[in-house]
Amino acid sequence: MRIGPTTRRGLLVAATVALLAGATPMIDAAADHGGSSPRVPRCSRGLAALTFDDGPDPRITRKVMKVLVRRDVPATFFLVGQRVPGHGRLLRRMHRLGFRAANHTYRHQNLTRLSSRRVRTTLRRTNHAIHRAGVPRPRLMRPPYGAINHRVRRIVRDLDLRPVLWNVDSRDWDGRSADRIVSTVLARLRPGRNTVLLHDGVANSGQTLAALPRLVRAIRRHGYCLAALGRRGVPKPPVPRVRVSGDAVRERGRRHPAYLRFDVRLSRPTSRPVSVRVRTRELSATANRDYRARKLRLRFPVGTTHRVVRVKVLGNRKAERTERLRLRLSRPHHLRLGDAKARGTIRDDDR
Repeated sequence: MRIGPTTRRGLLVAATVALLAGATPMIDAAADHGGSSPRVPRCSRGLAALTFDDGPDPRITRKVMKVLVRRDVPATFFLVGQRVPGHGRLLRRMHRLGFRAANHTYRHQNLTRLSSRRVRTTLRRTNHAIHRAGVPRPRLMRPPYGAINHRVRRIVRDLDLRPVLWNVDSRDWDGRSADRIVSTVLARLRPGRNTVLLHDGVANSGQTLAALPRLVRAIRRHGYCLAALGRRGVPKPPVPRVRVSGDAVRERGRRHPAYLRFDVRLSRPTSRPVSVRVRTRELSATANRDYRARKLRLRFPVGTTHRVVRVKVLGNRKAERTERLRLRLSRPHHLRLGDAKARGTIRDDDR
């Protein structure tokens, strides 16, 4: 049977629509499982803070922390007070590894349905249990079910606590598979600051644990920094450590000069521009006779972790000893100084 032009165009459109409709899940699946989705520069889309509710669970919480430490991921654990006694060693390890322990009430009750006296009691009792376990008294709290009103907020504030909710719900508590947990979180991330709700103390937390390595990779691949919650309960940008390493070159003639290359590196990317002051210092080499002095503020765009500072070597025909200079880092902006000094070595090329 022959197909006319109109019918052929209609079939082509239908096939194209069907192909596009069928292609979407395949693209999502690749993104969720670390497949062929394009990489986005780290931290270019913002921050994602992982938070875990309803622990501690002696089996799951320990394994969750192990996964996070291996992947250099900060996290906050909102603990149920009645589950804390007997697990002091686990909480002390949590604090030692750099994780934050926070208040999730004593019996996981809806605070808006409790009297003001009982709200105060459940929060104080939880703080006391956590502090008795040997870790700092919490400054952050999370209301169970996210249930909070003006009355509860006022009590929380009077107890010197800050309420922390979330804007990305993994729904790992409703029996979802590890794959579904990953895809749910990725679908709900938005540019800016994200607080992700996960659970280490519910019946389905084994699936959360299974999803965690893939989730960390996927969040980073999609252009987000994994960040800690600050004192105000919102994700705070990482503050990397900056260091510099030295170089050695052989002197050349003035027509084809050599350059010392000082590598300046950050320990991790961050979600905001950062900078550090860079300056050369004389040792045995003399500035502007043996090398061109440098003084600048070195800036790192969002997601960048490596910059190179070049120092021009001024060659001559005079036989000299090996000479040295120093590059020094100072006045960091949103950075911490690590190895702040490096040596440059100039070897003579003349007999």
